[in-house]
Amino acid sequence: MDFTLHNLLNLLRSATGPADVFGALAGEPQAALKRRYRELVTIAHPDRNQGSSDAANEACIALQEWYAAAQRQLAQGVYGLAPRIRAATKEAHFAYLDQHKDILVLGGAMLADDGTTRIGSVLILNVPNRAAAEAFSEAEPFRKAGLFKSVKLTRMRRGQWNPDAAPKTAEGN
Repeated sequence: MDFTLHNLLNLLRSATGPADVFGALAGEPQAALKRRYRELVTIAHPDRNQGSSDAANEACIALQEWYAAAQRQLAQGVYGLAPRIRAATKEAHFAYLDQHKDILVLGGAMLADDGTTRIGSVLILNVPNRAAAEAFSEAEPFRKAGLFKSVKLTRMRRGQWNPDAAPKTAEGN
């Protein structure tokens, strides 16, 4: 496929794992990954997309994140295995969440606009400090298995709280 900035951004936004972005890596995987990364960065580079610098910057940042995730997965020997990783660790993931239900306020998959494609996870915890949040995150089975492109821990202050407005089912009904 000949990529334009627009369809590259669509790919980056809908990707669920590094293999969705970089594809199969023929030959020596690290070298193939680096070549593919450079090809895609060239397409996204702001100098080539001067009328779309915000989109170009977004694509470059996403490519850097996916590249780092791909390198981690290659190092762990799990590149391209996101669906298998998810399936293999799903029970452990849910058991871990159940084990920590005393601190888990809310958790769930982030979905693309199609309502089915998983694009991440959100876990809201009630912990005393960042160290406790980091310890929880580092021991979480999906993260330990290398499933996520990146992990971001952010402190929040409770603002509005209306559990009655929450969906009654996992599908959001």
